[in-house]
This record gives sequence, structure tokens and C-alpha cells, in this order.
Amino acid sequence: MPQTYRIALLEDNPKQLEKLAAYLEKIPNAELVLKSKNSEDFFEQLKTTAPDILIADLHLGDDCMSGMEVATELNLPVFFQSKNTAQYLKDLEALKRKENFCVDHLTKPFTEAEFAKSFTRFLKEVELFSGLNTVHLVFDKKKRNKVFLNDIVYICAD
Repeated sequence: MPQTYRIALLEDNPKQLEKLAAYLEKIPNAELVLKSKNSEDFFEQLKTTAPDILIADLHLGDDCMSGMEVATELNLPVFFQSKNTAQYLKDLEALKRKENFCVDHLTKPFTEAEFAKSFTRFLKEVELFSGLNTVHLVFDKKKRNKVFLNDIVYICAD
């Protein structure tokens, strides 16, 4: 049985946000747990949910953060979708090399079939690289520690 991934969606265009949410409903092992139009609301909602994967627009309009900045802060596998992909290509490549999480992108406009195929392939990549040998300990919105299960001796939460 494939793992179900908890998805956070960050997109500044309300129509595109709803379209992506509808696309995700049709992907069997994806559960949308957070959707937001800006980074401030996104981080507020993040306090009550723990997504496994981020889908983000690279350019968030007049937001104080870009999708790239949000992804780097979260340290989660990220699937970018943007019409400005060419503008961010060097940053995307650097993120893939620098960070220890899966990164992929799809250039807008795209069809539902193109999104489904690309995102399903991305989920397979995430599954391949994540395995069940680690957990993430979340201390606050800026601190997400990846810990190997074999290194845990005792854990307690308040």
C-alpha cells in the first residue's frame, strides 16, 4: 500500500489555488492539509498541521517571501509550479544541490494530465529518497530536524 503524503499548497492566484486543490483530490496518495495564498497565512496554518510535501508558486506576487524562501525555511520536499520558471532556473538547480530534500518544477500553463503525471513521478522520487528510516522533529516554524530512527533512544513531548 503506497504512503499517503500530506500536501501543503502555496499559490497567490486564487483560481490557480483552487484548480491545484482539485487536481490533488484525484491523486490517490496525496492529501491536501493546507492551502494558502500568502506566506504569512501559510505559516500561521502551519502551526496546526505538519505537511510532508510543499507545492508552491515560485513568485508569490507582492508577498514578502518567494516560494523558494518558504521551501528553504520548511526543509520539505517541494514541487514548484510557476510561469516564471526560467527566471528561477539557477536558483532551482542550486536548491537541488544544496538542500537534502527532493525538488522539482512544472512550468505554467499546464493541463491536469501534465500536473498529475509530473506530480506522481515526484511522489515516487520522494518515496525513493525518504524511506522510513527518519522522522522530523518540529520545534517551531523555522526548526525542523531530521533524525534517524536508529539514533532515537527516548523521546517525550509536552
